[in-house]
Amino acid sequence: MVTNREHYSWSQQSLFLSSKLAFYKKYVLGEDGRSNIRFDKGKEFADFKETGLIPHWVDDPLLETVAEAVPSYDRQEEKLMIDMFAGVDDKPPYAKPILMFTDSSNDDSTHILEYKTGKVAWTQELVDDHEQLDFYAMGYFIRSGQTTIPKFTLYWIETEDIELPNGDISVRYTGHVEAFDREFTEKDILRIMMKTLATMKEIYEYEYEELELEDTFVDRYVELLDQQEKISSELGLMKLEVESMMMGDGVKYAVGKNGKFSVSQRKTWKYPKAIADVKEKYSKEVKALEKTAQKEKTATQYVSESVRFTKSK
Repeated sequence: MVTNREHYSWSQQSLFLSSKLAFYKKYVLGEDGRSNIRFDKGKEFADFKETGLIPHWVDDPLLETVAEAVPSYDRQEEKLMIDMFAGVDDKPPYAKPILMFTDSSNDDSTHILEYKTGKVAWTQELVDDHEQLDFYAMGYFIRSGQTTIPKFTLYWIETEDIELPNGDISVRYTGHVEAFDREFTEKDILRIMMKTLATMKEIYEYEYEELELEDTFVDRYVELLDQQEKISSELGLMKLEVESMMMGDGVKYAVGKNGKFSVSQRKTWKYPKAIADVKEKYSKEVKALEKTAQKEKTATQYVSESVRFTKSK
């Protein structure tokens, strides 16, 4: 698949692995995604950290406050262009330079800062699993001549959604900031290198194909879906009405000529705290072992496929 980019990037890798259709639309057809107010909020913060200037359209009173709470180095929005095939005479056809920008880095590139705004809380577990950091660490490692692996600190700048009088949503800072450190080994770098090369190759070899359907067929499917939603809603309301009458009369059965309603019970167990603590402990340990096995490729992944329908907007 020939893309509309002369370089490769983390955003390409991440999007291709999450949605090949979305990748095709953006990096082959060149379709622009819809404006995202949460993405814009992150850019607003990064731009202010870089320039110290507040654009005239920004009215969040906490921008300067949270920016002061997050440290930065002199090198802001550092650009890296990495060639994984430097010195290779017979480069594969999918070889492209890798472009990346990091939020802030110190002079010797041993410590990199990344800023993330959003209302969903970051945790150490999420940071450890966030492969964008692996990808960037790989870039610095290659640029250093494979001698230095930087440490990363991810700063989460919490935001919240505020509903405005006109019904619009405004994303605002809460003032809460948290920091999470992440370090890498050469084994981690090798793993992301192999994944990156494999993904670059898969993108090159991938062919997007689609089946054209008759409009009448799709229109009928949409019509039935709309009917299904209305029927499900009406059934739910009728069931609630019957349930209310049964509770009012203190009965477990409501009978009609062609069917009956009955109260069903489902039993659950509530265990002592000591048992719950043991369950939580081993659940976390098992989860950690599973993630390690996935990263080290000792676990086997099985992919199942199903057909999903999405209405055109």
